Amino acid sequence: MVLSEQQKEIIEKSKQLIKNQKLKINAFAGTGKTTTLKAITEQISNQRFLYLAFNNDIVKEAKKSFKSNVFTTTINSLAYNKIISKYKLTIQKQKFEPIIIGEILGIDFSDAYDVLKIYTLFCNSNYKTIEQLKGIYFPKRLSSFEYAELFYKKIKAGEIDCDHSFYLKEYELNGYAAELKFDFVLLDEAQDTNPVTLSIFEQFNSKKILVGDTHQTIYQFRDSVNAMDIIDCNYSSYLTTTYRCSNEIVYFANKVLKTYKKEKVELISGSENQDKTINEIAYIARTNSEIINFIQKIEEFDCKKDLNDIFGLSIAIYMTYISDKKNEYNNKKYNFLKKFKEIKDLREYAERIYDIELIGAIRNAQMFKGYLHVLYNKAKSKQNTNAKNKLMTAHGSKGLEFDKVVIAKDFKDPETCEASTDFICESNLLYVAITRAKKEIIFENEWFY
Repeated sequence: MVLSEQQKEIIEKSKQLIKNQKLKINAFAGTGKTTTLKAITEQISNQRFLYLAFNNDIVKEAKKSFKSNVFTTTINSLAYNKIISKYKLTIQKQKFEPIIIGEILGIDFSDAYDVLKIYTLFCNSNYKTIEQLKGIYFPKRLSSFEYAELFYKKIKAGEIDCDHSFYLKEYELNGYAAELKFDFVLLDEAQDTNPVTLSIFEQFNSKKILVGDTHQTIYQFRDSVNAMDIIDCNYSSYLTTTYRCSNEIVYFANKVLKTYKKEKVELISGSENQDKTINEIAYIARTNSEIINFIQKIEEFDCKKDLNDIFGLSIAIYMTYISDKKNEYNNKKYNFLKKFKEIKDLREYAERIYDIELIGAIRNAQMFKGYLHVLYNKAKSKQNTNAKNKLMTAHGSKGLEFDKVVIAKDFKDPETCEASTDFICESNLLYVAITRAKKEIIFENEWFY
């Protein structure tokens, strides 16, 4: 393994760490962060490492790279194995909805929305009590905090099926991470770490290395924070040479970083690939609705997202409110739709809680109507995992790479965003989508040029 000067510097800093000291590695897209982590674990092979990542796909891929001195898992898996059996809990089959919480607690919809928001904020936070959220979140009624505490207690008692956020929070509150004995803890994708995960990471009595790309923070809707910016570290390093992207791709990536993110450090292309052959083309959309548009146009594809996830909610809305056969339709997965008498009520609800997927599904149902069934069946017949064309959202594309990328027209110009958080999120999503490309890129949205 030939290491760059930046990688050699990182390995030396890793060797200097003592217990509870931290090293931060800001690794731009395609710069070989996994190779770097592998080199660290191999050059300090007498130490035991715990590798933590955000999702199972990343963990499975990382596991192929590491040797036996590295244990790979998600933080959720650590928490699940400890909490679920201890409390004898059951994982929910449907996500919590304000309309359902209102029925459980005997409160109206708007209060239930606040209760769910408080519960979610607490579970994703590093706070020890719900009371600490007062002054941070402002519900319509102060009693919403009491109802949120009641809701949490009901889940803990097993009266309500729990979600993944609950058992992760319980793991953090009890400080179970401190019981695990590892010399090093490696936290991957640190830019998308929420405060509760970061708190768990801090609980380990080990040398700590966090790695991520500050410009790939794309999960703000999950209350994630950019640990790369907020955590105090003893050492920090950059990886800036991308071995994935050609000079053309790097030009566009740097354009995003400079124009929207005001980044002073440049991404550099270290790609020596002169082969122009295009084996795979990724069509990357901002939303599920745009994937449906791709499905109409492309003859054969491999859709990386479950077709039921793309079409399911739109079809359910069509069948519930628009179809002539709506009285015959019954799908338990989407039972919450029956709580709304008309589609306009559902739209008001979606806009009030700012559910982007639900808003998009309503739009699809009204636009495509019965043709959704035709498109869904066409999609199933066109689906081929070996197809050259790959369909996905920007969120789903993270961590992947393709010879050619087509950026869909539904990406927003970050300059049009009103909120600063939306501006950062849209800039980062664009950067992520661009840096999936190795050789060629096409933008359907003319505003980018």
